[in-house]
Amino acid sequence: MIITKRYILILLVLIIIIVLGNILFFQKHILNNTIDNTKSSINTSETSKIQLIISSMTTEEKVGQLFICGYRKDISEKNIYLLSDYLINEINKYHLSGLILFSENMQNANQLKKLIVDINNVDTEIPMFISVDVEGGLVDRLAKSSITQSLPYISKLGNTKDTNLSYEYSKIIGRQLASLGFNLDFAPVCDLDNSDSIKYRSFGKDPILVGKMVAAYIKGLKEYKIGSTIKHFPGLGTSIGDTHTVVAHSNSTLENLEKNDFIPFKYGIDAGSNIVMISHVIYDNLSENKLPASLNSDIYSILRNKLNFNGIIITDGLEMGAITKQNITTTPSYATFIAGADMLLLPENIDKSYYEILNAVNSGKISIERLDSSVERILEYKDKLGMFSKNETTVNLNDMNDQKVIDSINNY
Repeated sequence: MIITKRYILILLVLIIIIVLGNILFFQKHILNNTIDNTKSSINTSETSKIQLIISSMTTEEKVGQLFICGYRKDISEKNIYLLSDYLINEINKYHLSGLILFSENMQNANQLKKLIVDINNVDTEIPMFISVDVEGGLVDRLAKSSITQSLPYISKLGNTKDTNLSYEYSKIIGRQLASLGFNLDFAPVCDLDNSDSIKYRSFGKDPILVGKMVAAYIKGLKEYKIGSTIKHFPGLGTSIGDTHTVVAHSNSTLENLEKNDFIPFKYGIDAGSNIVMISHVIYDNLSENKLPASLNSDIYSILRNKLNFNGIIITDGLEMGAITKQNITTTPSYATFIAGADMLLLPENIDKSYYEILNAVNSGKISIERLDSSVERILEYKDKLGMFSKNETTVNLNDMNDQKVIDSINNY
């Protein structure tokens, strides 16, 4: 009788455990479904917002979103320091996605800030990227214009092997850019230091170290909602020649690039960089098409499929010698867009470039789906940076901690 009661007791306990287990399982299942449905609802809402904007845009407006232009001088060859009717007309005529500012647009901090405020006040359909090249060190438009103090070369920062210093370094840049009104920086450099053309702009030769420094740099820019651009894919480390002036080549194989040059880009993508800049170097062993990477669809496919990058691919400057010296029958803007680019930086001739693509879309030579896919990536990133919300934050151009960071790098 005692044994029977014991078995009944054990049986009751087991039944209770099974019932409670099922209750907990179904609660978790319901909770997970609720979370998944909420996430799906949020993602659908965000997607719908962008798709709604795209559906309301004209083809002319969509084509304009592909272009970031630079206007160093006006029609009388004078530096552009103020917003002029000429600049307003260019922005509106071509529905520009953004501008890149140079030293020729910078006199002092107050002037630059006013210029950017005035640009943002131009009545455009879509908010504009206000971009600049501030890597720090050798390439720094702000320091070159004496608006900010010079920062140590990136190569010197790389020598510290200190990712926290890379983060603090880029926070200085991010704060400076945000204080002036910029929202996009063409930095950091992912290239390995194996080429004279990139030497002082690179974090070093070790791909893992470079990748970690790049990731930390991106994190610092994010602190101030500054978009980053990792460059110059597939990597300038093995290239011979400076693409600013000449046609440059690399004999690197895909295997070598995967083991070395691609690694920093993978770190950058994982760190959340939504823009990759593609170079104008010809990679002789990567493709049968002996074309610069920016004109070579095979290189775009590698970035999309091997590195699984789904963000914006932007060209390096299309006014550079390595691209203008190519024997092509179309504008470089058209050729690079056909090859796979989403955004076209510094077209040599915006009028010809804009209308060549627009006419191709209107005639069906370029599908509207192809155009929309790039526009969607661009608008999604603008939304991610908060550019549609008009929330202004005030930060200082200079900070007491800046010198400590600079001294830590210089004294290493």
